[in-house]
Amino acid sequence: MPLPASEQAAPAALAPVARTRFGGKKWLAAVVLVLALSVVAAYLLLGRKKGDNIDCFMVCDGNYVLADVQNDQAFPLVPSMGEAASVLFGPDESYVFLFMRNDILCRVDCAGLELDPEASNAGQVMQVDTGVFQNGVTQLTGGRAVYLKKGGELCWFDGQTVTRLAGNVVSYSLVDGEKLVYSVETENGYIIYWVPLDGSEKAAQLTGENEMAWLWSSWEAGQQAAYSVETEEGWEALYLVGADGEPQLVNDAAQIYNYGEMGDTLYYTADTTMPYDGESFASTGILCSLKDGAITQLAERVNNYWLNGDQLVYLVEDDLNQERAAADFSISDVREDPVCYHRCFVMADGLPTVEVDMDNLVEVLIQDGDDRPWVDQIMTNGTQVFVRKGQGNIYQAPVTDGIATGFVQMTEGSKWMTVNGDSLYYTDALPGGQNEEECSLYCARDGEIACLSERVNPWQVWVYEDGTVLAIRNLDTSSTAQGQLVMLNAAEGETLVGEKVSGFLRMDEETILYLSDGTLHRFRKGESEELWGQIEGLWCRNVCQPVYENDLYWMELSQ
Repeated sequence: MPLPASEQAAPAALAPVARTRFGGKKWLAAVVLVLALSVVAAYLLLGRKKGDNIDCFMVCDGNYVLADVQNDQAFPLVPSMGEAASVLFGPDESYVFLFMRNDILCRVDCAGLELDPEASNAGQVMQVDTGVFQNGVTQLTGGRAVYLKKGGELCWFDGQTVTRLAGNVVSYSLVDGEKLVYSVETENGYIIYWVPLDGSEKAAQLTGENEMAWLWSSWEAGQQAAYSVETEEGWEALYLVGADGEPQLVNDAAQIYNYGEMGDTLYYTADTTMPYDGESFASTGILCSLKDGAITQLAERVNNYWLNGDQLVYLVEDDLNQERAAADFSISDVREDPVCYHRCFVMADGLPTVEVDMDNLVEVLIQDGDDRPWVDQIMTNGTQVFVRKGQGNIYQAPVTDGIATGFVQMTEGSKWMTVNGDSLYYTDALPGGQNEEECSLYCARDGEIACLSERVNPWQVWVYEDGTVLAIRNLDTSSTAQGQLVMLNAAEGETLVGEKVSGFLRMDEETILYLSDGTLHRFRKGESEELWGQIEGLWCRNVCQPVYENDLYWMELSQ
């Protein structure tokens, strides 16, 4: 997130610092101004469209600044506008929404922006509303938006005017791009409504006044929205509603545990039963996934399931396991230690489902001194399964004919692990268990283990799809969180990106923008150069997103 902004006015043209690698900050205002004017003149002569190449917004002295990072150009959006807060990019590149003073929502017409140090661009900025909740804005094409105000007021901005739709709203979901399903809090629970944004119909109430209902596909735009209503038996009746506003019953005895961890997929157990005469919370059902209105049955007799990042783990009961459970544990113990007496499966997107040989795994865990084996994470890369125990030991086993068996201990003690493609990333144990202490980071691939770095903060690590890892060490949290930013790769080793880094954005495989002591730097092809000073925040439309991040205590740049 951006650092706190001051209320000072921005300069007429933002001057970059001298092109020195971690060097002095010699301002070249006069030279830069001449260059900027030359660029503008060329722009006028060549007829470049207004707003082209504006890929980033920055905050300088509390004011928004337009940034063409590729061509090293920056100009004020509106001089002395002040109190910049955050920028929201949407599906339409012609418009950007931004916040002033944390809750004033404005819209910027990017097509009309002038790359001119003398232009204010004030006519391209429109104030939409005040008191807006920053995390409650959903943008549509054409510079339109749906948003929540503080206090639960749901509003629709059609590009010109604002319409109040409802009050006491806790969540909403766009359907088919032009319809809205939302949840209203009442004294007795929550009521679900459907309404078209064009005002052609009044809001339709989908659930009863005294029913307990939940909207599951919150915030995500899709062809249908999912919601559930609690039944008298204690289960959930799961419904879908689409563009026509007519609810469709999916299942009347569902249990919903997790949503949204794997894209926009909803997981639930259907036709749930209580096999133990209601003496415990243990239940079984058909595990299903719901995505884009399509229902897929994954497994039967599922007792429990959970998500490890983007991988799904689920437990299936069979008669032999139930006999073991009855002989060895109480029912509640089986619920608390589910992996011991159930068949266990793990599935990842694009990979075949793998069964874990629980007899073999439990035997190995007990040999290591666990009389009550407990598992924290189970993940697969398609050819191996990795299991992380509660205290941090990691075990691995090869996958043969769809079953992972032959578990062996891989490492003793770790803080976390994650799978990216065919590689496993993990840390060793912290010496004293303190967040501020550092440990080693490893990558295991094709039976080979490489130490990426012997010194990283385990809570400041970002793993990207191409195998690049960004991490922080020497973290200082005494004031603003900052430290050394390093780039790690099993093939290329460790590269220092910058010192005293307080935030960064990875633009592409070769480029990283980062803030250090208020100066924006660009790291590209192994070299760092200073771009502009007095920068407090940065937002860019197109950035690389990590497949895994662990960023406790971290002040990221917004994106």
